[in-house]
Amino acid sequence: MNIFDKIFGTWKELDDDVDVKYGVIHPPKNYNPIEILTHEYKDIWKDVKKSPKLYDKFMYIFGPPGWSHDGSTMTVKQQQRLFEEQKRMNPELVFERPN
Repeated sequence: MNIFDKIFGTWKELDDDVDVKYGVIHPPKNYNPIEILTHEYKDIWKDVKKSPKLYDKFMYIFGPPGWSHDGSTMTVKQQQRLFEEQKRMNPELVFERPN
């Protein structure tokens, strides 16, 4: 149990009927502990290098996960809004986990 989920009211019991996938989008290519600990920072650095403005570089480092200067990826809040919109439009197609 994660104590912070209990504190902030985000704790959900495990539902065996839901297939949960864990992990990162781009896993490291080997089992080197240093690579495992730093591969996400390498991805952030690549994003910083490709961004055209200083503000964009700052946002890649300190902005929300998923932020991009060209809108090619979605933040969690954007994904949540899209989910809510889809739920309103097609409630029968959207799985909602009970509390």
